Amino acid sequence: MDTEALTAHIIHRLADAVPPGDIVLEICNKTGLSWPEVEMLVKQVQTEHEKDITKKQSPLLTMLAFGIFAGGVGLLAYAVYTIYLVTGAYTGAALNPWNLPNVFNFIFNYASYTLYAILFGVAMILGSLLGMREVWAAILNI
Repeated sequence: MDTEALTAHIIHRLADAVPPGDIVLEICNKTGLSWPEVEMLVKQVQTEHEKDITKKQSPLLTMLAFGIFAGGVGLLAYAVYTIYLVTGAYTGAALNPWNLPNVFNFIFNYASYTLYAILFGVAMILGSLLGMREVWAAILNI
């Protein structure tokens, strides 16, 4: 195997999330090179072509992040809608955003799960956005 083909093979295997040790073993068996040489080559390719590897993994990562983001938005929407409905029924009128004592009374005394739903929804949204930071940087060549 020449160096370019070996590099392309390493990039492909790393993009498939194969552990580096398995790649080293595979290349050692195919080429007859020593373990330290191949291990150093895999580490070098991994650092030099990190953005290429991330780009190849981006479809799966994007789908996972979108699912988490959508779940967070759904959880947040459900919690806010629950607060709106129950607070409106509890106060006997539609939700008035300036009637904060009733809103806080509902959240902390009657439905603390709603507060947890809001927190988890926001955490899911922020987590998916932060997790995709490297993928977006690789795609946009930042």
